[in-house]
Amino acid sequence: MNKPMKSYFGLLLMTALLFSACAKVMHIAAEGSDSIRMNDRMDQMSVEPQVQSLIDPYKHQVDAEMNEVLAISTSPLVKEQPEGTMGNWVADATQNQAEIMLGHPVDFSICNYSGMRVNRVSEGEITRRYMYEIMPFDNFLVVMELDGPTTKRLFDHMAAEGGWPISASARYMIDGNAAQNITINGEALDQNRSYTVVLSDYIANGGSGCSFLQDVPHEALNIYYRDAMIEEAIRTATEGSKMDPKIEGRVKVLAHE
Repeated sequence: MNKPMKSYFGLLLMTALLFSACAKVMHIAAEGSDSIRMNDRMDQMSVEPQVQSLIDPYKHQVDAEMNEVLAISTSPLVKEQPEGTMGNWVADATQNQAEIMLGHPVDFSICNYSGMRVNRVSEGEITRRYMYEIMPFDNFLVVMELDGPTTKRLFDHMAAEGGWPISASARYMIDGNAAQNITINGEALDQNRSYTVVLSDYIANGGSGCSFLQDVPHEALNIYYRDAMIEEAIRTATEGSKMDPKIEGRVKVLAHE
């Protein structure tokens, strides 16, 4: 979240806490293991009228910014395993933004499947609010260099989890709890070389079962993972293009006869 947005939310929450002991600072409209969805507005906060009068001007500013249309998508963003259009777009978006910030290519980008917190966003107008719903956590975008064996272990972990999203530069097949037929930039995984991967600091620090990554150095890109998604959507629209997520066979389950 940028600094103005933080200040608006901070004032809203602090005001409600100070003046209304029974107020709820955030209302979750629906919650499940795979999704968290918030109300479009904060109308269900229970606060005194004088407190509401203090909150209203800032709430309206927050609503206006969160309802900003960032881009148009030609198809729905759908969270699915082993591959979904939402994950494909998120992984591509973060790789593109990382390369812009770094000034050089990276090998691939990943997103943990459980990190995406809604199951579907319809085609059409994609607002800032949708980006916050997809990725509500304040995790940072980072890049790390992995040796060949650690890269293979990461792919195996993604496969064992049923398939994590990966950018278009990579492919893998799921064979039980292992990854097979791994390709990066069109070439088979080479255990004797290293690869640069873009991911969230949560995963880099060992989250989502990736404890084997927590001792690997990583470079923080000083942008929230979610904000990188927002910037990519804005870049797409600025260039006169539309978001066009597709299923491309990036992750497949190996069939056995």
